[in-house]
Amino acid sequence: SKTQIALDYAYRRSRDDPACAIFWVHADSESSFARDYQTIAKKLGLDHTINGDDLFLTVRHCIESQTRWLLILDNADDLTRFGVDTTSDHSKSLRSYIPHGPGGTVLWTSRDEHIHALAGSRQSVQVPHMVVGEAKDLLAVARNESIRDDEIQDAEDLLQELQWLPLAISQAGSYMRRTSTPIKIYLSRLSDGKSRWDTLKKTQHDKYRRLDIPNSILETWDISIQHIRQESETAYKVLHTIAYIDNENIPQRFICDASTRFDQPGQEQSSESNEEVLESVITRLKEFSFISARRNENGDDPSFDMHKLVQEAIRYRLHTKDTTLETQFSSTALRVISGLFPQEFKSKTRFLREQYATHATRVCDWVDMIEDVTATTDFLVRMSDYFQYVGVIKKAECVAEKALDLRKKAFGEEDGRICVPLFKLGGIYLCQDRYEDAERLALELVKVSGKAFSEHSPNTIRYTSLLASAYHRQGRYEEAEEMFVKIISHLLEVEGEKYIHTITAMEILASIYEQSERYPEAIELRIKALALHSEAFGRQHPTTVYAMGNLADAYVLTGQTKEAEEL
Repeated sequence: SKTQIALDYAYRRSRDDPACAIFWVHADSESSFARDYQTIAKKLGLDHTINGDDLFLTVRHCIESQTRWLLILDNADDLTRFGVDTTSDHSKSLRSYIPHGPGGTVLWTSRDEHIHALAGSRQSVQVPHMVVGEAKDLLAVARNESIRDDEIQDAEDLLQELQWLPLAISQAGSYMRRTSTPIKIYLSRLSDGKSRWDTLKKTQHDKYRRLDIPNSILETWDISIQHIRQESETAYKVLHTIAYIDNENIPQRFICDASTRFDQPGQEQSSESNEEVLESVITRLKEFSFISARRNENGDDPSFDMHKLVQEAIRYRLHTKDTTLETQFSSTALRVISGLFPQEFKSKTRFLREQYATHATRVCDWVDMIEDVTATTDFLVRMSDYFQYVGVIKKAECVAEKALDLRKKAFGEEDGRICVPLFKLGGIYLCQDRYEDAERLALELVKVSGKAFSEHSPNTIRYTSLLASAYHRQGRYEEAEEMFVKIISHLLEVEGEKYIHTITAMEILASIYEQSERYPEAIELRIKALALHSEAFGRQHPTTVYAMGNLADAYVLTGQTKEAEEL
């Protein structure tokens, strides 16, 4: 960590130059700054009766009088205290009390990349995450045990899960040492959603860490988060919103849309444009290392990564301290991703689907805490459509079940609003060849829809086709035929013959005729369905081509190979 690097530098400087006077000041708050300046004053034998500005200036001048000196200002995260981008009324900047001169060096540590405003851009060094070898060494030292050959893979998985964060690795190693917990068991606890927070929030004693500074992995970012809030409420809210999507490859468009959703009615409008607000938000989140820009090699829109444990810490803090804000930010994440995720699954939207699919999937994890049930379940049904479209049928089933469960809890089991997810789930059961389950849901669906919308409404007729299809798949052709004849008759009256569900019902009825060896009737329906497909969608449309293939198959069944070949 940056503090450990500063400590190492201080000890090396002391070893190489024993005459150098070395001073350490905790710069995370004005009170800690003042307290450490008082300690320095005592060490230097200064008048103990002075305080305030006189104390600060006296200590500064005394340090400057040393032949060679080093001052380390640790954890200077709130740079406004030192006159950088001051937005609040600081009567005096602490910067005026920092010594300078040819015989001295000032070493700053900060989470804020904007520290270069104090240290100089060419003199600022960003500390990257630990490399694998360093992280393994730290884990071994912290748990006081070398990593065995049979533990290497588990150790690497654990380090990846902890995102190479020194504090997290040190805490994990200390816990494993104290409790004799193997790496595999500790990793399994992190993988278990129920015990993950309990594991991460544990703190272990660190003699180098101040008692008033959070030592829990889930609390260590609180100070920086509050600094962000003091500077920019929008940046604070965007940070909390992106905590509810995937932590990798976050599109700039998502951040842009999120930043526009927090304008409060009645507030004075900012003179900044949306572009300026977006630039400001991204800059500050990057400077505090909450997000990092991904390398853009293909000229795509910019995207960012977020530290996984930062997301974890934000969600933990909201869940334990403010569930109202937890609901607000998870809801905002859903609304933003719902607006960005394509409504239709066409080739031209493929890139957008791939760009947002992972984030849309992640948002589904938080639907239980979102109050707008209708918007939430509409989104879940769309995601179920997407998962079915890409062939992840089990995920499609789980998401549809969740949508149905939420609507039943919110509206009751006989409310018409449960029909959409109920129909979706029944269709998924059909695709899985779970015909009895599909029949059970279809019977419930027709009953609820009949009461809510009437037996002859377009919705009920459409839902009845699910039950008829379930009968068809089970080989109950007479029941299925009877139902599809009625369905087609009703659809022709209500919607007309060019309605897609009318054409689909004709295709299924033709299949029933074929399976009953009533080929002339089947061919007649196939010809009509093909004509309707062509008129509605054109000769080259995939559904038209599919209908053409069905008619060709019907011709083959009756030995009309010439007609089939022409098609």
